[in-house]
Amino acid sequence: MVKKSHTNYKANTKKSTDKVTIIPIGGLGQIGKNMMAIEHKNNIVIIDCGISLPDTKLLGVDLIIPDFSYIEKNKDKVKALLITHGHEDHIGGIPYLLQILDMPIYGTPLSLGLIQSRLEEHDIPKRPEFITITPRKVHQIGPFRIEYIQTTHSIADSCGIAIHTDIGTIVHTGDFKIDHTPIDDRKFDFFRFSQLGEEGVLLLLSDSTNVEKSEQSVSEKELSEKFKSTISDVTGRLYVATFSSHVHRIQQILDLAKEHGKKVAFAGKSMLKIVEIASDLGYLHIPSDTIYTIDQINKMPRNKTVIISSGSQGEPMSTLALIADDAHKHLDIEKGDTVVLAGGIIPGNEKSIGKIINRLFSRDAKVLYRGLDEVHVSGHGTKHDLKTMISLTKPKYFIPIHGEVRHLIHHSNLAAELGIPRDNIILAQEGDFIELTPNTINKVDNFGPRLILVDGKGVGDIGNQVLRERAMLADDGIFSVFISMRDEGNRYTTVMESESKGFVFLKDNENMLRESKSIVQAILSQVEYNNKQVDIGSIKQKVKGDLRKYFFELTKRKPVITVSIVVI
Repeated sequence: MVKKSHTNYKANTKKSTDKVTIIPIGGLGQIGKNMMAIEHKNNIVIIDCGISLPDTKLLGVDLIIPDFSYIEKNKDKVKALLITHGHEDHIGGIPYLLQILDMPIYGTPLSLGLIQSRLEEHDIPKRPEFITITPRKVHQIGPFRIEYIQTTHSIADSCGIAIHTDIGTIVHTGDFKIDHTPIDDRKFDFFRFSQLGEEGVLLLLSDSTNVEKSEQSVSEKELSEKFKSTISDVTGRLYVATFSSHVHRIQQILDLAKEHGKKVAFAGKSMLKIVEIASDLGYLHIPSDTIYTIDQINKMPRNKTVIISSGSQGEPMSTLALIADDAHKHLDIEKGDTVVLAGGIIPGNEKSIGKIINRLFSRDAKVLYRGLDEVHVSGHGTKHDLKTMISLTKPKYFIPIHGEVRHLIHHSNLAAELGIPRDNIILAQEGDFIELTPNTINKVDNFGPRLILVDGKGVGDIGNQVLRERAMLADDGIFSVFISMRDEGNRYTTVMESESKGFVFLKDNENMLRESKSIVQAILSQVEYNNKQVDIGSIKQKVKGDLRKYFFELTKRKPVITVSIVVI
């Protein structure tokens, strides 16, 4: 469905005191870029502000952020940013949002610590006010009464949020699964979710990621036996690549390494930074006499060492990728070493992960990865958990969030199976304005969010034309022509040079080079000396057109052709 642009949307059917407007800015129809605005009585609170990663079609793009246009136009209404947890798809866009907004940020200690680290990397001059929350404690923010509720996920300190308003309570689950035996013993708050359900939940916004999985969620603790046998059986060095934010998994590996007399080193900038933050805040407990530097580890017997690194998603310049390519300055793979990819595969990363696995196998390493060995459990609840959440909260209205289109549809069907009337379920899109009253819920508009790409320091300046040009360069390369024209008084003498990148290797195609020069010279020979005025634009267009036709007839390729002319 084509979205219409309505960035000047204004409530006009009911008094603002009678309704709440839900505006999903990101995180619907895709995994990532999570951001939602909730508006009531001319006040807005924002929940999360994340990023998503580009696919292979977005050549050269670093990341994707939400479209802040509606928020920017209504920035005087924004009272707070509420963070559910510290994953990049929920906090990665904050440095860009802070360039247009100044507001307090609410979150758990670990989430706020990770955000502060991101702001340091982006050199944000003015730091926002950080407000540390405690689960179940209510914060008054404008007309909203905000209450965080403890959940379990693949990062410590994850929470759902209850937004209490004059017309009813809205529950936003954040990312969650129900883990009965979490590593840190901070259990999912069944009682409070159930209590809210008994008090009355007007709207539930719930994570949909694993709705297609029907089995019960697996606890993080159940990986302990697999890691334990791996650590005890390894004959060489053990490498474990995982998400740097997965503090619970890192803790398990540290504890097992200590138990088996192994020494541990951390590798990778993001891994080192998050370990430092989590340790300082008390979320990660480092066993004594276990952590060493990589230089120290390299002087020890390999079978007594463990390296915990980033790179479980096949990132090209990650520690694991460099090790697999034998390109790391200090770490290598030897026969007998074991590599564990202890991370789920984010959709779109399958090929890059597969390449790293193949390279590790070719270097005689033993490689354990999801699909072959159970070395990862998801942080998102399966259908069983999603049913439990709906049953606990008993919402009148329901909107599935955080998922691709099929996930949202499956979750909508699940809610209907559990007794929520179809008319009370909204299948939303990014940019929708959803008006909620005590007795109605309706989509009323859409502000038509754009795809905002970040490339280096550029934000939103990469459009379809640039992407098409990059695709053309990637497909057929570039052929550049440099022409100098010297004024001899009554005529021009010309010199042409050419260069090919990604099109053909000119030394192996001398006939093509000679013919292309002849084509250009034929065009230049027709240039008349006319009071020293040269129509450079016309010459460029003629050169491009004739060369484009010649190259396609000869090679069936369409290189980007550039022409530079200097008149001396």
